[in-house]
Amino acid sequence: MQLTKNISLIEVVPIEIHDKWGDASTWFIDPTIVKIAQELREKFGSVTINNKWKGGKYNYRGFRPMTTTVGGKLSQHRFGRALDLSFDESENEIAAYILQNEQKFLEMGLRAIENTNATTNNGEGWLHIDCRPMDYDWNKKIKPYIKVVNP
Repeated sequence: MQLTKNISLIEVVPIEIHDKWGDASTWFIDPTIVKIAQELREKFGSVTINNKWKGGKYNYRGFRPMTTTVGGKLSQHRFGRALDLSFDESENEIAAYILQNEQKFLEMGLRAIENTNATTNNGEGWLHIDCRPMDYDWNKKIKPYIKVVNP
Protein backbone atom coordinates (compact mmCIF):
# COMPACT_ATOMS: atom_id res chain seq x y z
CA MET A 1 0.00 0.00 0.00
CA GLN A 2 1.33 3.42 -0.96
CA LEU A 3 1.09 6.08 1.76
CA THR A 4 2.47 8.89 -0.38
CA LYS A 5 3.74 9.29 -3.92
CA ASN A 6 6.71 7.00 -3.26
CA ILE A 7 6.63 5.80 0.35
CA SER A 8 4.96 2.48 0.99
CA LEU A 9 3.46 1.20 4.23
CA ILE A 10 6.00 -1.65 4.53
CA GLU A 11 8.76 0.99 4.72
CA VAL A 12 7.39 2.44 7.96
CA VAL A 13 6.12 -0.60 9.88
CA PRO A 14 8.03 -3.80 10.73
CA ILE A 15 7.42 -6.89 8.62
CA GLU A 16 5.65 -8.74 11.44
CA ILE A 17 3.19 -5.86 11.95
CA HIS A 18 2.55 -5.59 8.22
CA ASP A 19 2.05 -9.36 7.95
CA LYS A 20 -0.44 -9.39 10.84
CA TRP A 21 -2.38 -6.19 10.17
CA GLY A 22 -1.93 -5.60 6.42
CA ASP A 23 -3.24 -2.22 5.26
CA ALA A 24 -4.71 -1.65 8.74
CA SER A 25 -1.09 -1.11 9.86
CA THR A 26 -1.71 2.53 8.92
CA TRP A 27 -3.36 2.77 12.36
CA PHE A 28 0.11 2.71 13.89
CA ILE A 29 1.63 5.56 11.87
CA ASP A 30 1.09 9.29 12.18
CA PRO A 31 0.63 10.51 8.58
CA THR A 32 2.49 13.72 9.45
CA ILE A 33 5.84 11.94 9.75
CA VAL A 34 5.32 10.14 6.45
CA LYS A 35 4.59 13.42 4.65
CA ILE A 36 7.83 14.87 6.03
CA ALA A 37 9.77 11.82 4.83
CA GLN A 38 8.15 12.21 1.41
CA GLU A 39 9.33 15.81 1.27
CA LEU A 40 12.90 14.71 2.08
CA ARG A 41 12.74 11.90 -0.47
CA GLU A 42 11.62 14.34 -3.16
CA LYS A 43 14.48 16.71 -2.29
CA PHE A 44 17.29 14.18 -1.81
CA GLY A 45 16.18 11.14 -3.82
CA SER A 46 17.40 8.10 -1.97
CA VAL A 47 15.98 7.88 1.56
CA THR A 48 16.13 4.56 3.39
CA ILE A 49 13.66 3.79 6.15
CA ASN A 50 12.86 0.07 6.63
CA ASN A 51 14.25 -2.23 3.96
CA LYS A 52 14.21 -5.70 5.54
CA TRP A 53 11.17 -6.61 3.42
CA LYS A 54 13.46 -6.46 0.37
CA GLY A 55 16.48 -8.16 1.93
CA GLY A 56 17.97 -5.21 3.82
CA LYS A 57 18.77 -5.04 7.52
CA TYR A 58 16.40 -2.34 8.80
CA ASN A 59 13.04 -3.35 10.28
CA TYR A 60 12.43 -0.93 13.18
CA ARG A 61 13.21 2.52 11.78
CA GLY A 62 9.58 3.59 11.79
CA PHE A 63 6.89 2.23 14.09
CA ARG A 64 8.26 0.03 16.89
CA PRO A 65 5.81 -2.19 18.74
CA MET A 66 5.98 -2.21 22.54
CA THR A 67 7.20 -5.82 22.39
CA THR A 68 10.48 -5.02 20.63
CA THR A 69 13.65 -4.30 22.58
CA VAL A 70 14.94 -1.87 19.93
CA GLY A 71 15.23 1.72 21.14
CA GLY A 72 13.78 3.51 24.13
CA LYS A 73 10.70 2.11 25.83
CA LEU A 74 8.69 5.29 25.28
CA SER A 75 10.37 6.72 22.19
CA GLN A 76 8.30 8.52 19.59
CA HIS A 77 8.73 5.42 17.40
CA ARG A 78 6.39 3.54 19.79
CA PHE A 79 3.66 6.05 18.95
CA GLY A 80 4.24 6.04 15.19
CA ARG A 81 5.54 9.60 15.24
CA ALA A 82 9.23 9.03 14.41
CA LEU A 83 11.44 7.75 11.60
CA ASP A 84 15.16 7.05 11.34
CA LEU A 85 16.37 7.88 7.85
CA SER A 86 19.55 7.24 5.89
CA PHE A 87 20.56 9.19 2.81
CA ASP A 88 23.25 9.16 0.17
CA GLU A 89 24.22 12.57 1.61
CA SER A 90 25.51 12.95 5.16
CA GLU A 91 23.00 13.22 7.98
CA ASN A 92 24.62 16.54 8.94
CA GLU A 93 23.84 17.92 5.49
CA ILE A 94 20.19 16.85 5.73
CA ALA A 95 19.84 18.26 9.27
CA ALA A 96 21.36 21.56 8.09
CA TYR A 97 18.86 21.67 5.21
CA ILE A 98 15.97 21.13 7.63
CA LEU A 99 17.21 23.87 9.96
CA GLN A 100 17.73 26.26 7.01
CA ASN A 101 14.11 25.59 6.02
CA GLU A 102 12.78 25.46 9.56
CA GLN A 103 9.51 27.31 8.93
CA LYS A 104 8.57 24.99 6.08
CA PHE A 105 9.18 21.90 8.21
CA LEU A 106 7.40 23.39 11.23
CA GLU A 107 4.36 23.98 9.06
CA MET A 108 4.55 20.35 7.92
CA GLY A 109 4.56 19.21 11.58
CA LEU A 110 8.21 18.37 12.23
CA ARG A 111 9.02 19.02 15.88
CA ALA A 112 12.35 17.33 16.64
CA ILE A 113 15.48 16.03 15.02
CA GLU A 114 18.13 14.18 16.94
CA ASN A 115 21.67 15.47 17.25
CA THR A 116 23.48 13.66 14.43
CA ASN A 117 26.54 13.19 16.64
CA ALA A 118 24.42 10.83 18.75
CA THR A 119 22.97 8.78 15.90
CA THR A 120 25.69 6.38 14.88
CA ASN A 121 26.08 2.66 15.38
CA ASN A 122 29.05 0.69 14.08
CA GLY A 123 30.02 3.58 11.82
CA GLU A 124 26.55 3.93 10.29
CA GLY A 125 24.56 7.08 10.84
CA TRP A 126 20.95 8.09 10.47
CA LEU A 127 18.73 11.11 10.95
CA HIS A 128 15.97 10.78 13.55
CA ILE A 129 12.94 12.98 12.86
CA ASP A 130 9.69 13.12 14.78
CA CYS A 131 6.42 14.97 15.12
CA ARG A 132 6.04 14.72 18.91
CA PRO A 133 3.54 16.98 20.68
CA MET A 134 5.40 19.97 22.09
CA ASP A 135 2.88 22.06 24.02
CA TYR A 136 0.02 20.80 26.14
CA ASP A 137 -1.30 24.19 27.29
CA TRP A 138 -4.03 24.73 24.72
CA ASN A 139 -5.01 28.07 26.34
CA LYS A 140 -1.73 29.62 25.22
CA LYS A 141 -0.76 30.45 21.70
CA ILE A 142 1.23 27.42 20.61
CA LYS A 143 4.63 28.32 19.21
CA PRO A 144 5.93 25.20 17.50
CA TYR A 145 9.62 24.72 17.10
CA ILE A 146 12.12 22.22 15.85
CA LYS A 147 14.13 20.99 18.77
CA VAL A 148 17.50 19.42 18.18
CA VAL A 149 17.64 16.65 20.76
CA ASN A 150 21.12 16.43 22.24
CA PRO A 151 22.62 13.19 23.55
